[in-house]
Amino acid sequence: MLKHEITQALGAMEKRLDQQNEKLEYAPVTNYASKVVRRKQGGRNIAVWSDAIDDALAETGGVYFPASDEAYYIDRPIILDSGTHIKADTGATIRLVDGARVCMVRNRNLTVVRGAAPGAVLTSGNRDHDISVTGGTWDHASSTRNHWDVREDAANPTLHQAWGMFLFLNVSSVSVTSLRIMRCPAYAFLAANGVDLLFRDIYYEECFSDGVHVQGPIKNVVIKDMTGCTGDDFFALDSWRDEVSEGPVDHVWIKGLRMEGGHRGMRLLASNGFLADYPVTNVVVEEVTGTRDCKMSPFLSADAKGACDVGFMDWIYFENIDFLDSYALYGYRWNGCIQVYTNASHLFFKNIRGGRPSITVGPVAVPVRADAPLGYTLKYPTTDLDCQVEEMVLEGFPEADRDKIVECVRGERGAGKVKNLIFK
Repeated sequence: MLKHEITQALGAMEKRLDQQNEKLEYAPVTNYASKVVRRKQGGRNIAVWSDAIDDALAETGGVYFPASDEAYYIDRPIILDSGTHIKADTGATIRLVDGARVCMVRNRNLTVVRGAAPGAVLTSGNRDHDISVTGGTWDHASSTRNHWDVREDAANPTLHQAWGMFLFLNVSSVSVTSLRIMRCPAYAFLAANGVDLLFRDIYYEECFSDGVHVQGPIKNVVIKDMTGCTGDDFFALDSWRDEVSEGPVDHVWIKGLRMEGGHRGMRLLASNGFLADYPVTNVVVEEVTGTRDCKMSPFLSADAKGACDVGFMDWIYFENIDFLDSYALYGYRWNGCIQVYTNASHLFFKNIRGGRPSITVGPVAVPVRADAPLGYTLKYPTTDLDCQVEEMVLEGFPEADRDKIVECVRGERGAGKVKNLIFK
């Protein structure tokens, strides 16, 4: 599918959700102050608003947090049913009480897809729909990365690895806008088994894992205007088995990312061989600055065998991406680059800046020591699996550098291959 067709369709979805949210009404949570529970924390009295929030949502469908010098503490997740909404002022902070190892916000009917036949389609029916969260600072109050600190599988064993501070599993028409995320021990947002989701205007501060982590089956996702520091990938699109949910990822528009520290990565993960019919398709990534790498790969396992293990992607567009040229991390010297380690039909790269070389195709690259000269990375395969790209289109690359833009890395079974390499 052409890039403008993807962005037009997703832009229309974004506009529809915005128009929907303009009509919403909210009840100030302070109207339910009689439900506040006082408790001791760190030698001081704090106000826990969980009961007040629940009552406001149950009675009105929308809860509003006015600006306040004191945080609104919660001791359990805020659970959103269909047609419920949260709005918070910029000066409002919603904070988890100390020691609460739970997510902060989730939809009611958490349902995922696992163990389905290859090519499974999106489930329909009992979806939580028409949900929004806008504004405010959301503080998990964690000091280190620990995915288990947001887990929901204690209540529902089918949700093993549901590692999101915000969980949206089995949803449609969800928008999350204008949030500041603080001290998050796991994925800030985990979305799976859904359709029509918007994540926009998000700032990350002291986040120790991924920003937006999307898992299949899912369709129609917009991720825009994210800034700050995450401890792992800024975004990840996953269709592969062994996550909380599994299935195809289709129609994603990612635009306006500014990475300011941390891992600074972008990741697209295809199915890992058992479910080769779970592709990642129709993805546009544009206007990104400060990224260290972008990995397009399967989930690698020790017993991976056969060409299908590398998964499949199609109609993937990257445009106006500024990579870090060289940096030290984990005791190694790295170059910013795109690593393609998946079978793909159509890949498009336009105005990709930074990194030497910009694109590698084939087994995963390994860096040399951090004391190596700037701009130098030794690459050799960590696995014998190979991949093939049917068509790769490069636009806006300096003509003098064309012979070193794409590097096919050799593995034990041969080399990563690009059948048709087209420069514009």
